Amino acid sequence: MKIFHIILSLPLLLAACAAKPEPDTVQYVSPYSEKLTPRQFSSDHAEAMKGNVLPAWRLGRHYLFDNKPKLALRWFRMASILGKEDAMDSFFIVTQSIKTIDDLDRLEAKLWLAQACEKGYEPSINTRKAHQKYGNAW
Repeated sequence: MKIFHIILSLPLLLAACAAKPEPDTVQYVSPYSEKLTPRQFSSDHAEAMKGNVLPAWRLGRHYLFDNKPKLALRWFRMASILGKEDAMDSFFIVTQSIKTIDDLDRLEAKLWLAQACEKGYEPSINTRKAHQKYGNAW
């Protein structure tokens, strides 16, 4: 009798093992927006403060979309330190758009861009080529 129950429950066990967890979806205020919902913002902030790279990068995008570039730079810096090439590229681009940024931040931005390029991150390579060709005018 026990073998019979085990055989009957085997398909259920296999299905449970094969089931993938629901993908973790990010909640934005509206489609095509980088602005996070308040709940997602709180969740990402807590996770970023633990040193998680993707929430830190999303917070940078959130602040950039919210027209707060200096706050965006804080989170892009954190994501860059954690190794996210997209954040390195974003850090450089944002520093080029802020007129009141100091020289040390501009130097840091160039170093982040160089590091992303060394890692072979194609968008950063393109950013560097555009910057070399057009300078700060681009």
